[in-house]
Amino acid sequence: MALDKIIPNMTTSFGELLFRKPLIDKDVYVRENSRRVLQERCYELASSVQGGAIEVYIPAGAAQISTTHDGEPVKLRGPYLTVRANVSNRNVEGRQARATYELILSARAIQLIGEEK
Repeated sequence: MALDKIIPNMTTSFGELLFRKPLIDKDVYVRENSRRVLQERCYELASSVQGGAIEVYIPAGAAQISTTHDGEPVKLRGPYLTVRANVSNRNVEGRQARATYELILSARAIQLIGEEK
């Protein structure tokens, strides 16, 4: 059995989510036929439970939210968490290898509350 993603309880883990802004510098691109193609857009959201900003990645084909909606409540459709692990094998000043991980929040879509279909 492979554990590919974790489905979070959004209310418990994140509470109310408010739109802040697109994070264009964190958008994910892939190379296709020597061209950069946008794969995922990154948005910054405010979380009432996390007590600050969180980032969410949405597929490029999903509807976008513009910066004019700053502070408006949003809902994530099909949210899931993935884990990215990094290991540094460098032995610097006698230190052992170091491992870190990062939880990445993604969703199929993001919607303004009130514009739900």
